[in-house]
Amino acid sequence: MILARESEWRRLLAWIGLPLLVLGIVSYAGWRFESTWQGMLTQGLWRGKTPESMAEVRRWAESNEILYHKDGAGASVTVNSYDPGENAKLSLRVNGKVDASTPGDMLPQLLLGHIPLLLHSGAEEVLVVGLGSGVTCGAVLRHESVKRLDVVKISPEVVEAAQFFQQVNDNVLNNGRLHLRRWRMRSPSPN
Repeated sequence: MILARESEWRRLLAWIGLPLLVLGIVSYAGWRFESTWQGMLTQGLWRGKTPESMAEVRRWAESNEILYHKDGAGASVTVNSYDPGENAKLSLRVNGKVDASTPGDMLPQLLLGHIPLLLHSGAEEVLVVGLGSGVTCGAVLRHESVKRLDVVKISPEVVEAAQFFQQVNDNVLNNGRLHLRRWRMRSPSPN
């Protein structure tokens, strides 16, 4: 009888204790190596030059600082800082793809805001789809004729990330003329 109880106790311990131990080890590893994994997994390595080795992947991951990272329902959004300091180079990545950066993408971002308003001077209401770093919206709001700028936001995480670009987007998120609208996908109505 005593031997049977001891055997059942060991079996119960194996079925409950072992999974709890494994869960604890995995949780600790996740906490311990989270920033390293984020640095490696948010590089978008499949979109550009392929690294020659794991050592190169590690060097790329260590060469930048992750200022922001959030996994949302539709996207993983990251703001990376290269050459940290006063003149840091920032990049906004959505699912690993760079969607905005300083200084590399500044000209296209600014032109997307200025050219339409130079061609249609006097526009009072403007719509921009997607916020990105906010630089295009900042360019739009430099035109005094614009009374209202509606921005359709696709991913709320990008709005949070745009706050890291305040120095180059004219602090656009705090401009009273900017109105954020949430994009919602609607299912087709049955006919």
